[in-house]
Amino acid sequence: MEHRILMVDDSEEMHELYKKIIETMNAKNFGMQFKLDHCFQGEVGVLKVRESYRNKEPYSLVIMDIRMPPGMDGIQTIKHIREEYPQTEFIVCTAFQQYSWEDYLEIFGPTDKILFINKPYSKTTMKQLTLYVCSKAS
Repeated sequence: MEHRILMVDDSEEMHELYKKIIETMNAKNFGMQFKLDHCFQGEVGVLKVRESYRNKEPYSLVIMDIRMPPGMDGIQTIKHIREEYPQTEFIVCTAFQQYSWEDYLEIFGPTDKILFINKPYSKTTMKQLTLYVCSKAS
């Protein structure tokens, strides 16, 4: 099964790192393949998710950064996406600790659709989380 993943992050370096992770995973035979799409701003991320549902090819996972100046931050982006598509799965990756776990809980409520990790993250952690989230969609 092919899983579509969208990465929303303003850092080209993070896109390249996750692209290498996905290439490594695709080289193994997990019974899953992954197709990675990229965007660098929250507004574009909302449009890409909307388009994926319209085309009946929704993303299995959205990797979301929090700080992406000058536009919408990751929190606002997730809120917009969840208004239309509450079933969307997210891994939130951020280097900045402007929000605590309690803040996330207050903003989004208890949910199994949003996982939070800090940058820099390990490749093993991202591989495991990607497999976990995408296996939920299988």
